[in-house]
Amino acid sequence: MMGIKMENGIEQLEKNVKDWEKIERREEVIRNTPLGGLKSVAFALAQEVPVLGSLVTETIDMRIDEHQSKVKKALIDTILDYEGIIEPDKIEGVSFLIEYAKTQEVLVRLANDKKVCYICNLFGNYFLAENHQGDVDLYEEYLNQLSSLSYREIDLLMCLEHFERLVSHEHLENKMQRSQKAYGKFKLEAKKRWKVSEKQLEGIMMSISKSGFCKELTGIYLGYEGGIFYTTAYFQHFLRYITKRFLTEE
Repeated sequence: MMGIKMENGIEQLEKNVKDWEKIERREEVIRNTPLGGLKSVAFALAQEVPVLGSLVTETIDMRIDEHQSKVKKALIDTILDYEGIIEPDKIEGVSFLIEYAKTQEVLVRLANDKKVCYICNLFGNYFLAENHQGDVDLYEEYLNQLSSLSYREIDLLMCLEHFERLVSHEHLENKMQRSQKAYGKFKLEAKKRWKVSEKQLEGIMMSISKSGFCKELTGIYLGYEGGIFYTTAYFQHFLRYITKRFLTEE
């Protein structure tokens, strides 16, 4: 019975989203998105460089359609993953439908498919595993963070947080010692995995810190000259939403 209700809910969801897209003049929106612009670039390229351009124009529509179908399916699959616990009325609210459409829009604009799973996890955890009663502020905040940060930046933060957790179990005197040890391990891993030098890493972390997900350690510590970063509680909360379902299983 739940399966039938869920199927009917998905059908209603898709219908409502289509209606919403029409109201929002979907064709006009698409022309102004990077995907719409990509088609224009391909056409212009065909005029200027016939040999290369003709190849691009023959495949661009197909590739874009494939990409859109793939990411939209990923979002639908996320909803279906919650079939056993979701209540059908959770997917009938206006805020849910609007955020569903917005999330699809973000997904189809992604140049890097690696972030698709993070966005789908965020959607599932926020709207299906929890009940926020129409409050979408935090969701939109986190969705914007996923749109703004690169996959590498998110990966770096996750790596740093991993070493921080490892070090947290050790008996160290103060925050400086814990941060210094965790960041030291993190620097070695960044150099190995991403081929990033220490100076480059410092610049990247300074840039990421604008998100509020990490901070540079400050304070008067013997021999400390700066350049050590640590993840914030804000990032740790964000991380729970994008990596897994944290609904307690019965």
